[in-house]
Amino acid sequence: RGGIGRAGSFRAWGWRPGYQDLLDRPHGFLHGSQIESLSWRLRFDHVERRVSIRDLRLIEVLSVEPWDPWMPKPSWVMGTGIETAFEKGRSASRSLIYEGHLGTGLAANAGPKATTWAMLMGEGALGSVLDRGWRIAGGVRAGLTINVSGAWRAAVDGELTAPFLGDKTPNHRLNAGLNWAPHRDRAIRAEVGLRGPHREGGIYALFYH
Repeated sequence: RGGIGRAGSFRAWGWRPGYQDLLDRPHGFLHGSQIESLSWRLRFDHVERRVSIRDLRLIEVLSVEPWDPWMPKPSWVMGTGIETAFEKGRSASRSLIYEGHLGTGLAANAGPKATTWAMLMGEGALGSVLDRGWRIAGGVRAGLTINVSGAWRAAVDGELTAPFLGDKTPNHRLNAGLNWAPHRDRAIRAEVGLRGPHREGGIYALFYH
């Protein structure tokens, strides 16, 4: 993987054991689900000349099944692990935190090929980069997935967080991606994202096995 952010270019390597996310081609997967366990990404910043952990997800589960009045099921998300708190405005290698989050809400069909969803969130985090070393926050998260064609899939996912205990740094996140999977075992993905003042984008090659 390779990309560029406000602090310069970077390279990244990742591993996501045998599960799925919302951008993966839907064939063979449970529609509207994202499941990760013990996934990780390493990052090499060309300016710092340093390798650091980008994130390490112990568990991350997202279910955005559209609401059905005959069999009503809420959408929900839960996850915990290490991630980079780019909103603090420091280098990635000095911004690691341990965080956990829970959320619930509703999803709905937005046409024959699209699903939209929104959730209320709760989040807690620990890390030396945070003021007082911790924070508790609430927020709103929303997203949209579009199955453009059999090989093309797009997604947008955003969150607005309001800390109310511990570190009070406000945070907003937005990620958008386009996935092209001409083969069931390979894909090319373009992603752009922001978190607080941090901006980055990249082109990624994905191999499934």
